[in-house]
Amino acid sequence: MPFSRKVKKKVLLWCARHCCLCGEPAGVHIEIAHLDNNNKNNDIDNAMPLCYRCHAAIGHYNENHPRGNKYNIDELKARRNQVYDQQTSQLLSPVIPVVNGSGASLPDVSFRISHTGSTYPLEANVTVQLFRGKQILFTVDSDHYNGKATWLLNPGTTYSGHFYLQEDISELKGRQALAVKITLLLFDIYGYKHEPHPTIYVLSGDFRKGPKNNGHWYLEPSLEVAQNTKFPAN
Repeated sequence: MPFSRKVKKKVLLWCARHCCLCGEPAGVHIEIAHLDNNNKNNDIDNAMPLCYRCHAAIGHYNENHPRGNKYNIDELKARRNQVYDQQTSQLLSPVIPVVNGSGASLPDVSFRISHTGSTYPLEANVTVQLFRGKQILFTVDSDHYNGKATWLLNPGTTYSGHFYLQEDISELKGRQALAVKITLLLFDIYGYKHEPHPTIYVLSGDFRKGPKNNGHWYLEPSLEVAQNTKFPAN
């Protein structure tokens, strides 16, 4: 059974008709291979656009007389996704999530997200998690911030909103700082998924002092540092 027209259209757009093994443009001389050799598995993750030569190469291996290194499915998927990323990179512009506001606003936290590009629209799923050390305390319980809602980001658009910390953080013990991890899934105009690194913000103040503290959220480039940050002892 061949892949559906919908699947073929997506993968050919994602690779811009480049072979996903050798990386060369193939034009009409391109085929959609089943990675697991199961012609009944027509899931898009089992599809790999290949030129004629490379399609033959991934199946050309004699288990009884092994020479060289056989292509395995994990390697092929990684190489395919690398080509997809290369050919769709021009469709992606930076999307910047920002947590701001002072600690005095707790448990209400301000949030802003901006599409900084000027050409193509994007769609995004946003997941916000609060953590201390290596412990995830919770994922924000709101469709906008738990990855369920699709944000429509036109070029130059900025959305401002807020979310609530849904636990009584004043009851938490110890000096470990509170931090927020923002995970974005971005979808370009062809529906290809891009996964940038998470964005980390750390609360500088002592959250145990309640709403009168003067802490603020600052951008932290390292997850490991955020996990080990402590606020000063009293």
